Amino acid sequence: MRRLLCLWRAKFLGDGGRFDPFTSSHSPIPQFIAMLKDVIRSVDYSDCAEIALAMFVVAFAMMVFAVLRLSRKSADRFASIPLSDQVKDPRDE
Repeated sequence: MRRLLCLWRAKFLGDGGRFDPFTSSHSPIPQFIAMLKDVIRSVDYSDCAEIALAMFVVAFAMMVFAVLRLSRKSADRFASIPLSDQVKDPRDE
């Protein structure tokens, strides 16, 4: 594909086929990559860390609230470990 583009430019624009859109300074691709690098370097990651910590605290609080709402009977059913490999249907009890 690059070769076809270079041949087309050589024929119609007269630059001898030396144009490569991925390395030329006239191409928007290197300019976009440079701009993207500048944006990434300018991001303050401490804000992201604080947001992540806040999300963790909220999720932890929700889990604690859900556990505290469980009844004693439900907690016992969740904690029971089967002593056999037979499949038990809770609807049969």
